[in-house]
Amino acid sequence: AASSSAGEGFLSVSYAQITGKKIVIVDDNERARVILENYCKDAKMAILYSGPSAEGAMQWFCGRSDIPEAIIYHVMMPDMDGREFVANIRAQENLKGIKLVAMDSTAIPGAAKRAKEAGFDAYISKPVLRQRFIRGIQTVLGDSRPQGQIVTVHKAQELSCKGIKVLLAEDVIASQKLMDVVLKRLGCEVDIMSNGQEEVEKLRAGAYDIILMAVQMPVMDGIEATKIIRSEIS
Repeated sequence: AASSSAGEGFLSVSYAQITGKKIVIVDDNERARVILENYCKDAKMAILYSGPSAEGAMQWFCGRSDIPEAIIYHVMMPDMDGREFVANIRAQENLKGIKLVAMDSTAIPGAAKRAKEAGFDAYISKPVLRQRFIRGIQTVLGDSRPQGQIVTVHKAQELSCKGIKVLLAEDVIASQKLMDVVLKRLGCEVDIMSNGQEEVEKLRAGAYDIILMAVQMPVMDGIEATKIIRSEIS
């Protein structure tokens, strides 16, 4: 399911929702470009164009009706820096709604802020792992706010758990407190039970996205509780 943070106006779409989304990749580093292409293909996104130059990408856009949802752009391109590329894209009426993702290999302090000031919607530093890249794409494609806080992989990671309802069964108080802090920092909503029987009863009364269950608990252990939950759900 998609997760949201109403206070910040972000909405991170689900993995299934990025299937078929149209992407353009512009990066003069061939190896990096191939890696990004593979990430997109694995997620079943449609790569409309992938090339090594900004000028080539701008020529490709001329007169086209199949407009991508996002452009992934290496900000240190030799023929056109990120700020100039954003200005060229935003100047064209039919391209204004495209999400622009800045890719940067420098990873120096303030790089994300500079990408935001240049007009990018998201910033991802290299090298980037597949999971972080996909979460970044999920978040930027779901962001319907006006230009504001830039999406980074750290923000995407945080938002990926926003609003998820977790049912935790754990009888050890110290473990309860630790898990409660960790899960809430991720943005999860947490209900804590002390044994399997309480968890089964709580589950019968409401819906949860994830159940975390200790195996050894009083009254009803995790194995017995899991059998009951599986039998009732299936």
